Amino acid sequence: MPQRCQAVIEAIDLINNLLQVTVRRRYSVDKALGHTWLQDFQLWMDLREFETRLGRRYLTHPSDEALWQSHAAEKGLAHPVHFITEQRDSE
Repeated sequence: MPQRCQAVIEAIDLINNLLQVTVRRRYSVDKALGHTWLQDFQLWMDLREFETRLGRRYLTHPSDEALWQSHAAEKGLAHPVHFITEQRDSE
């Protein structure tokens, strides 16, 4: 299955599980954050790039940095060093 189709299927699965009317069937925060769609290196890279352009980190967490650096090294993937590491002062 093409990667794009798989990503769409995973996104739909996450949304369906977040929008469950029955509370016991609805994903918890931890389960949602651990979902396959949110545990994607390219998605994380895209979010970090967006945060860098914006000059503010609010979509990713600093604690994930080491995990994704390790993942990139293990898989032989490039991990940019230009991402912001600290929040810029508010204007």
